[in-house]
Amino acid sequence: MSDQFERMLRKKIKQMSDFSRSPEMQNLKKDVMDIANDVKREFTSAQTGRDRYANPESQQKYGAQKKQPVYSNHGNSSNQYTNQHLPAEKKYKTVSVAGILFTVFGGIGLGIFLTLLLVTTGLTAAMNLFGAPFAVIGSVLTALIAVSGVLLCKGVSLLKRTSRLKKYLKIVGNSQFCPIDMLVRGTGWDKPFVLRDLQKMIRKRVLPDAHIDDEKTCLMLSDDVYNQYLYVQQQANARRREEEERRRQMEEQRKQEEAELSQNPELAAAIRQGREMIRKIHDANERIEGEEVSRKMDRLEEIAEKIFAQVQDHPEKLPDIRKLMNYYLPTTLKLLDAYEEFDAQPVQGENIQSAKQQIENTLDTINHAFENLLDRLFTDEMLDVSSDISVLETMLKQEGLTGSEFERK
Repeated sequence: MSDQFERMLRKKIKQMSDFSRSPEMQNLKKDVMDIANDVKREFTSAQTGRDRYANPESQQKYGAQKKQPVYSNHGNSSNQYTNQHLPAEKKYKTVSVAGILFTVFGGIGLGIFLTLLLVTTGLTAAMNLFGAPFAVIGSVLTALIAVSGVLLCKGVSLLKRTSRLKKYLKIVGNSQFCPIDMLVRGTGWDKPFVLRDLQKMIRKRVLPDAHIDDEKTCLMLSDDVYNQYLYVQQQANARRREEEERRRQMEEQRKQEEAELSQNPELAAAIRQGREMIRKIHDANERIEGEEVSRKMDRLEEIAEKIFAQVQDHPEKLPDIRKLMNYYLPTTLKLLDAYEEFDAQPVQGENIQSAKQQIENTLDTINHAFENLLDRLFTDEMLDVSSDISVLETMLKQEGLTGSEFERK
């Protein structure tokens, strides 16, 4: 029985050998070689194009035939082409040679070995020759089928990835960065899938210099753009830390002021009322667009803050600002509200223009008056300084240090 099986196996191998020399198999081999040659030409053409841009000598060689535009991050011209300044289609490999080869040879191998396994199984079953030889042959053919299937799946996966890469690069164009949402809208795929796909391409060096920002919102295709992003992030983090520190200090200062003002309820109420009116002045200034009136309102806000700061440090001066709180500041706020209403009118005739001009002129008068009030609040300090100067001069004179000898020296 084993001799009969061996003769049949030798006969089948001979038939397979004859089939390999048949015109059909020769045509199949020719098709495979044509595909391999096409892939080689495509790869050689792409590589030559990159070398032409990257190599100055090649640039001079091909420059006489056709001048190519230079792409850079800032749109400036350059005398030397680099991969960084190439369009996306030139910079990255948009032809998967491995994917084509894996797909072709995996598909051919899968077809051949699956056919052999079916033929061998059919003959063995017809002649009832199941045994160790068939088990060995079946195991080998099954392993070859599995390998061919893996190659085919790998090739299809690479080709699909290359197709997705072309879509991404077409959307990006000549830019060095692109929002992820733009890629999602352009491809119609889900954002999580696009993010995973891009991250995998970056890991596999399909996009060698690409990066995705920390918020997963933008794709950056060069190290320069990514370094700029990191610098901006560092500056933003520094500003955020400074802002947090400033807020912490202001909160501590506010708590300290509240603790101090809690011992004087009347002063605390006056300071809160004053700060509320200052806040309203600031909000009105934000809404009014005129540059000149805005400058005057900035000055008004600054003087008012200094007045209330002086009163907070010297509670005994609270009676000196009663009119300021009860009349001057409320009237000023009414004028600013009127100015804001006039300024918001789409059509401003002569009356509105005249009213606005009067309010602007009045702001100068108010600022001058508030400056005088602030100066008056420092009267006691000025008297103390004058007294100290008088005492110092008297003591120097008593010691004989202010005579003519001293003055000449």
